[in-house]
Amino acid sequence: MHESRTAVGAVHIGAVFLHHVDICGAAPAAELAGLQWLPPQELRSLPLELWSALALDLLP
Repeated sequence: MHESRTAVGAVHIGAVFLHHVDICGAAPAAELAGLQWLPPQELRSLPLELWSALALDLLP
């Protein structure tokens, strides 16, 4: 992933990986308590940094 709209994006590249997980059996460890999995449609409604929004746009 590359973007040239920002000063950071003009000099960095990123890789996006898609992993399918069984969220019914994936519980966070104690140090991650309070975190949760969110579906892509819910993530799209959040205020995201540019790279996060671009990565989300790559999802099917």
